[in-house]
Amino acid sequence: MATDHNFKVKNGLTVESGNVIVEADGTYSGYATIGFGGTSNGSNRVFGHSSTGDGIYLASATGRHIHFRTNGSGSNTFRMTSSGEFQVGSTTIIDSSRNLTNIPSIRLTNETDAALTSTGHAFQ
Repeated sequence: MATDHNFKVKNGLTVESGNVIVEADGTYSGYATIGFGGTSNGSNRVFGHSSTGDGIYLASATGRHIHFRTNGSGSNTFRMTSSGEFQVGSTTIIDSSRNLTNIPSIRLTNETDAALTSTGHAFQ
């Protein structure tokens, strides 16, 4: 048996026990937010434009990383650090200057379209 209920909350929703806030973003006009402890820059939150005019954003609290845990794991599979590095596990793969690091080799399947240079590694 299907039921049809409309549930509408005006001016945001705060779940007191977990400090989860669903309301307009506190920093960007026209954006809706699910905030964890706050809804403005500096807080952990997921936000997106209230229309289809923009994408979705995942923001960590000031000085904190964004962690990805996959397959029910209790450890980090990927991490974006607060300083702008991309890590696989705990190994930096792209540093904050967009340099590839800790990659011992690269295999290309279409070498005719590739141009590689190196600063002391085996590929050119």
